[in-house]
Formats: sequence, structure tokens, C-alpha cells
Amino acid sequence: MDSGIFRLPDGKLDENLGAEPYLGISDESNGLLRSQNNDEEIKPRVLRQMEYAFDNYQIFEIHDMHRRLWLAGEKSSEAQYVCSQLMQLTIQAEEIEAEAERRQKNGSSNNNSYGMEDLADAMRVIRSSIRMYGKDAEFCSDDGVYNPTPDFKWPWQK
Repeated sequence: MDSGIFRLPDGKLDENLGAEPYLGISDESNGLLRSQNNDEEIKPRVLRQMEYAFDNYQIFEIHDMHRRLWLAGEKSSEAQYVCSQLMQLTIQAEEIEAEAERRQKNGSSNNNSYGMEDLADAMRVIRSSIRMYGKDAEFCSDDGVYNPTPDFKWPWQK
């Protein structure tokens, strides 16, 4: 399903979310970040959100970015931090999608101070953050080495 500003996933979503699920970190997000055993569960979800965020990239480029980030995340704490941020943002994006779907079905919101425009704005912020963290794949080699080039200087800094 597509609602214009952001895409909604096919299938049934959890409708038991609070009135403002997109304003904070959910319990699911906190639990997933604490447990690395759930990486396999959330990896395809992160990839889907990266595909939406990097909509101007070729699909194979996004898949390669995702693969390099996760490989580097197994070897580097810095890259692991990037992956955890992508997981958290993915869960927040899914909460927004679920709330948008619920509002489309019901034609209203639990909290009258927030409308669909605010959901779209929140999704844009999250997708921008996904792009920011996803671009760290440029620092990842094909064999999983994460090198953020700390000694890099712009021409005017030399």
C-alpha cells in the first residue's frame, strides 16, 4: 500500500500502538538493541527502510551498502553503533507506518494535535537519518573493515 509521502508495508500491522508511537523509542526498539540475537529478524526490515530512504539509488547499491554495514558491524564497535541506529530508526519508521495505516482505516487519530502531515514530517526526518547512517557504508570495505578516515581534512583545513 502506498500513501503518497511514505510507503506502507503489505500485510497486517500491530494496531495496539500508543497514540504517539513515533515520538519516542518503543519497547521493541530497546529490546532489539539489547539483544544481538534478533539481528536476523530485523536485517530485512532495515533493508526495506534503506530502500525507501535511498530511493534515488539502484537497488543493488542499497543491498551492497546494507551487506557491507552488517559485515563491518560484526568486526567494529563503531560500525555496530551505526547498525544499532539503523535498527532503532527502522522500528520507529514501522511505528509511523502502522499509525498511518490505522489512521487511514479509522479516519481519525487518538491524539487530535497530530495529523497525517506530522506523520509524514516524522517519516522524512527518520528517512533522512537512515540516509545519514547508511552512508557510513562508504567507510566499509567489501571484507568488513570499517575505516571512517579520522585523519581526513578538507582542502581548506590543510
